[in-house]
Amino acid sequence: PLSLITFAVEYQLFGDDPHISHFINVLLYAISIVVLFLLLKKLFHKQNIVIPFVITLLYAAHPTHTEVVANIKSRDELLSFLFFLFSFHLTLEYLKNDSVVKISTALACFFLSLFSKEGAIVFLAVIPLTIYFFTDTSLKKNIITSSLFIVPAALFLALHYYVISHAPMPKITYSYLDNSLVAAPDISSRVATAVYMMGRYLMLLIYPHPLSYDYSFNEIPAMAWSNGKVFATLIIYGALIYIALSRLKKKNIFSFCILFFLAGMSVVSNIFMLIGATMADRFLFVPSLGICIAITILLVKFTGAADPFQGTVSFSGMIKKNMKFFSIVTVILSVFSFKTITRNRDW
Repeated sequence: PLSLITFAVEYQLFGDDPHISHFINVLLYAISIVVLFLLLKKLFHKQNIVIPFVITLLYAAHPTHTEVVANIKSRDELLSFLFFLFSFHLTLEYLKNDSVVKISTALACFFLSLFSKEGAIVFLAVIPLTIYFFTDTSLKKNIITSSLFIVPAALFLALHYYVISHAPMPKITYSYLDNSLVAAPDISSRVATAVYMMGRYLMLLIYPHPLSYDYSFNEIPAMAWSNGKVFATLIIYGALIYIALSRLKKKNIFSFCILFFLAGMSVVSNIFMLIGATMADRFLFVPSLGICIAITILLVKFTGAADPFQGTVSFSGMIKKNMKFFSIVTVILSVFSFKTITRNRDW
């Protein structure tokens, strides 16, 4: 209900003025980008500041985020992500000094994240994953700390169940107009189509075109397991899962990126349960961070920029030594920004 509360306050103060709502969405996104950079700076503290900075730029400019920022309704995504960032910032501080105040505030922020959007439940998996990959915290402390977040999650789910079970209106049921998978011929076809969409999600993160505000009925045809695109998607995801699990013990960054992406997509994939939409660009808002991290690290390795970043004194000297890296990043950012700006008009 948190985003609805903000809309109610806006309406009370400013009336039915969409400009105010758009401004607040842009402001929330800007704050999220700053907080994200500060968090990445902590996580990549052993790396040059260029790494978290480029990751943040790629994330900020990614065209799939246009729906979240430009569509007023998607404030739930913005608030959920922002409160999670605050929560994890405070969790990292707690791991350093065991401050009861810090962890209590972190749990409160996580509760607000859930109150913004129920999909924030996936952060229960993201928290221990990130602690494991980016800190030297012992496994025992990681488990204990991460388990604390079950408390606000359980409280939210209890409230969620109570409100829905006691609502005077009939329970909402989804039709094929909401999610075309409801009209799939059978479960096999439904899952195969959902797997195909996971392939499309991956493509949109790398090549974000074309984008759409509506992937509902008759936009995505029902697929069978014999379809080549479904089979190719299975192979790609199988390879990604193998890479993630085989490099898990070594705390490989690509393992983290893959697991982060999969965790974020788990509740919106339509593979495990049907949700209220077939597919949506906004569902990539959180998972795209994993891809932005992977792209940045791949560019560092591809251009050989890892060593020159270290020990560089002047900014101009760093640019000259890593011209190839910054040139590619500039091209990607330019293309992403152009697509985002043109996409804004659709909203």
